[in-house]
Amino acid sequence: MMKVCISYDTGGNRRGGHFTHYSFTGLPGVEIAALADSNPEAEKSFRLTGAKRLYSSFTTMMEQEKPDIV
Repeated sequence: MMKVCISYDTGGNRRGGHFTHYSFTGLPGVEIAALADSNPEAEKSFRLTGAKRLYSSFTTMMEQEKPDIV
């Protein structure tokens, strides 16, 4: 099982990266462990990816999760 973490920022004037945060959704052998998004309203992105945890800090996510793929 590959542990994946997603870095995605929906805050400010940027509204995402062309749905790249869904790239690993539904793939066999992949666990989407977490999503990091500095936007306090990131709940929708978080739920739709199937990630187990949401972080507001990329650095904290990396320290806590230690993923195989980001």
